[in-house]
Amino acid sequence: MKQKADFVGTWKLIEFKIYLDNPKQEISPYGDSPIGYLIYTEDNYVSVHFMRKNRLECSSEDYKETTTAEKIEIADGYGGYVGTYEITDSAIIHYPEVCTFPNFIQKPQRREFSFYRNTLVLQCPYTRKNSETSGTSKITWERVSPTSHSYAE
Repeated sequence: MKQKADFVGTWKLIEFKIYLDNPKQEISPYGDSPIGYLIYTEDNYVSVHFMRKNRLECSSEDYKETTTAEKIEIADGYGGYVGTYEITDSAIIHYPEVCTFPNFIQKPQRREFSFYRNTLVLQCPYTRKNSETSGTSKITWERVSPTSHSYAE
């Protein structure tokens, strides 16, 4: 069983893919070179954020004054949440408290995990409720910081 120390630290997004079963299809929801970070803390908090690379700037510096099309692009090009987590034998479960997608808030997000050298792969079933489409979401992360830090006073 993996320990908390295996997860704690900062991870950089390497790849985000969705593999659909029928029809067979591979989707990159944030493009071919997405940017993102995943942070696990020792006190059971998780923060995960990802976005499309090279997003366009908006017409206004004030978010409330952007156009409807710009707001759609903002929503489609960025995702993330902050909350708590727990580890089981084969999965890590995230409990989002703040999230870009309201349907995830306070709903367990179970991710099967695997480690290979300096990478962490998180997978979960992918389904579209309004269709018969299903598959697997697979996100690959690379460790960029040590597992923990101690701060001297």
